[in-house]
Amino acid sequence: MTSSSQPLVPQSLRALALTATLGTLATAQVAWTPLQRPGPPGRTGHAQAFDLNRGVMVKFGGDDASGWSTSTTWEWDGSGWDQKNPARAPSARRDHAMAFDPVRGQVILFGGVDIYGRDSDETWAWDGRDWTLLQPAVSPPGRSSHAMSFDLARSRVVVFGGESAGIDVGDTWEWDGSSWTQRAAGGPAPSPRHAVSMAFDSALGGTLLFGGSPSNDEMWLFDGQSWRRVQPPGGVPPARSHHTMADDLSRGRVLLFGGTTPNWTPFRDTWSWDGNAWTQVANDGPPATYSLAAAGDLMRNRVVVFGGSSLFQIHAETWLWDGTSWTQPSASRQPSPRGLAAVTYDQNRHQVVLFGGDDGNTRNDTWVFDGAVWFDRSSTVRPGTRWGAAMAFDARLDRTILFGGNGTFGGWYNDTWSFDGTNWTQIRTATAPGDRYEHAMAHDGARDRTVLFGGHTNGGLGADTWEFDGANWRRINTSTAPPRRFGARMTYDSLRQRIVMFGGYGSSMLNDTWEYDGTNWTAANPTTRPPVRYDHGIAFDEARGRTVVFGGWSSSGALNDVWEWDGANWARRTVIGTAPAPREQPQLAWDELSRRVVLFGGVDSNGTPLSGTWLYAPTHSADSDSYAAGCAGGSGTTPELRGGLPWLGTTCRFALDGIPANRSAFVQFGLSRTGWGGQRLPFDLGPLGMPGCRLATSVDAVATLAGSATTRTVDLPVPNDPALLDAYLYAQGLVDDPGANMLGLALSNAVQVRIGAL
Repeated sequence: MTSSSQPLVPQSLRALALTATLGTLATAQVAWTPLQRPGPPGRTGHAQAFDLNRGVMVKFGGDDASGWSTSTTWEWDGSGWDQKNPARAPSARRDHAMAFDPVRGQVILFGGVDIYGRDSDETWAWDGRDWTLLQPAVSPPGRSSHAMSFDLARSRVVVFGGESAGIDVGDTWEWDGSSWTQRAAGGPAPSPRHAVSMAFDSALGGTLLFGGSPSNDEMWLFDGQSWRRVQPPGGVPPARSHHTMADDLSRGRVLLFGGTTPNWTPFRDTWSWDGNAWTQVANDGPPATYSLAAAGDLMRNRVVVFGGSSLFQIHAETWLWDGTSWTQPSASRQPSPRGLAAVTYDQNRHQVVLFGGDDGNTRNDTWVFDGAVWFDRSSTVRPGTRWGAAMAFDARLDRTILFGGNGTFGGWYNDTWSFDGTNWTQIRTATAPGDRYEHAMAHDGARDRTVLFGGHTNGGLGADTWEFDGANWRRINTSTAPPRRFGARMTYDSLRQRIVMFGGYGSSMLNDTWEYDGTNWTAANPTTRPPVRYDHGIAFDEARGRTVVFGGWSSSGALNDVWEWDGANWARRTVIGTAPAPREQPQLAWDELSRRVVLFGGVDSNGTPLSGTWLYAPTHSADSDSYAAGCAGGSGTTPELRGGLPWLGTTCRFALDGIPANRSAFVQFGLSRTGWGGQRLPFDLGPLGMPGCRLATSVDAVATLAGSATTRTVDLPVPNDPALLDAYLYAQGLVDDPGANMLGLALSNAVQVRIGAL
C-alpha cells in the first residue's frame, strides 16, 4: 500500500489514469425511447433472471407460437423489452433454467432441450454484452424442465431435478462460479420430478421448492447440506407443475403463479409465502398460464412475469406484481391524451406525479409513474378540475405542492394543495400569489422553498416571484426580475443550486434564460440559445447535470427539438432514431430511479391532445452500483464507499465514509471483480487475519485519501476516449483501524462504475 499523498497508477490503467490529459469531448448520442416499444413475441418454456448489477431482466430462448425453439436474448429495463444481438449465444432451446449470480455478476444458464430433442449439459454465462460457454471439468447430466435458483446465503447456484433422456431425476447440484458439485446425495430429498420450480426463501435462509410433475403439492427446503420437507399448518397451494416461482426479496416473500393440473387445466392463482404460511393474494392478473417465466426486479420492487401457454395459445404479455396487485405495462394503463397537466418528480417515493390538464375536458385525476407503469391515484378529496396549474416536490415536507390553474369559464384558482402519494390535502395559507394559471414553479432543494414566477393573473401577465415555505406564501422583491410572461417553464439545477427558467410568452414569444439563487434573478447570456417558444417541457437531468428543454409552440407551430443547458451555454442535441412528434404543452420530469427524463402527452399543431410516454437518455449512460458488503472496524462501523457517475471527459468522485478520525484511508481501483493475481474474487481475507472481510476487486491502482476527516474523497478524471464507453471500473475502500482485527484494517463495500458519454 502506498504512503504517498498521490494516487499510484500503473500503466495498465493508462486509459483511466488519474492524471490523464483530456482532449475534445467525444460526440455523445442521445435517444428517445417510447415506453410501449415492441416486446418479445410469445414464448413458452423460456427462462429469465434479473441482473441486479445492471438493473435489467434477462430472458432467453423458449418455443415460439409455431412450436420452434429460439435462441434470442431480450432485456427488460423497467419500461420495455430490447432484443440483444450478442456475437455468441446458446443454441436454440426450451425448458432450460437461469439464475443471476450477484457475486460474479453473471446470469447463468444451464441445460434445456434443443431442436433435435437432445438434453443439454451446457453452462453459459451472460455479462450484458455476450454469452460465454463455460467448460467446467464436471457438469450435471444433460436435462430439461429442471429448477434453478441462487442461494443468497451461500453464494451458490442450485439446480434440482428435471428430465434427462425422458426419465425424471432427483439430484441436486451447485455451481460456485467455476465448478459444479453434486450435493445432498444421501438422506431425505424430493422425489425425482420435472416441471418443478424453486426460489430463494429469505425468511428461512434456504432454497424453497414446490410442486412438479408428477403433479404434487410438496414443499422442500435445501440449506446447502440437506433437504427437509416443509409442511406449514395452514396448508399449501393446490398441486401443480409447470408453474413459476420468484424471489420477492423486497417484501421478504416468495411468489408463486400459474402452472397446470395433470389434465392440462392451467391455473391463474397467485400465492405468497412469508416463511410461515401461504396466502392466496390474487386470482387475476396474467391469464391462466403454464410454462411461463418470472423473476424479481429488486431495483423497482416488482416481480416480472412473461409469456407462457394456455393450451393452444402462446402468450406475449408482460405482467408486474407490486406486492398488492398485478398490472400490465401497456398503452391502456396511462393517463388520457392531454396537455397543460401539472407534473413533478417525487424523489422520496421514486415516482413521477401528474395531475389534471385538458383532454377535451378539464381533468382533476392524479397519476403516478414508477419508471415502468402508470397508476391512477385519484382520491375522493382532491383539487378541482383545472389545467395550467403548477407542481413541485418538497422533500422536507415529503409532499408534492400544487398551486393555481384554470378551471375554465374564468374559474382561476388561488389555492395550495399537497399530495402525499395517496391523498390530497388543501393547505390554508394567510397569503397567496393570487388567481393565476400557466405560471412556472420549481422547488429549491438547498433552501427548502417552492418558487413561483409569473403566469396569467387577474392583473394581466405576471412578473412577480413568490416562495412557499411549507406553511405560507411570501412575495420576494428582487433587484432584477424577468419580464412579464406566461407559458414559461422552470426547473431546479441541484448541482449548481439554481432555479433555471426558459422562454414563455410576454409581449411576444421569448427565448431568454434566467437563473434564481434565492436572492435575485440573473439573466444568462449564452452564445447559442433555443429558438423562441412557450408551453414547452423542461426537466433537470441530475445524472448529467443538464437542463433539458423539449418542444413547445413557436411561430412555425409545434416543435420537437431538444436543447440542453449546462449552466453556461445551450446546445441542441441530435436525437438518434425516432423522436416524439412535434407538440406543445408536454409534461416533462426527471426520473431519478431510471436516470431518464420522462415525457408524457402534449398537444399537436392541430390542437389534438396526445398520449404516449417517452424516456430520454444518452445511448451510453454512466452508472454506479454497490455490489459487495464491507467489514466493520473497531467501533462496529463499516466504511461505506460511494461512486459518482463516470462520464467521458469529466471527473468521477469517489467518497469514503466511516473513517476513524486521523487514521489513514485508501481507495483501491481495479479492472476486474472476478479474479486477481491468480485468485478468484471475492477473496476471503479471514485466514490472513481479517475475519468477515472479502477482497472484491483487483488492485490495479491505489489512491491515498489525505486528511483527517471521517469522510474523504478522491477524484478520478475520465479520459475522453470513446473506446472506454460501457467499460467497467471497480473500487473498494481500505481503512487503517487498529481495533478492527489482527491486521488493523477494515474494508468498505465494493463499487462498480460504468463509463458513459454525456
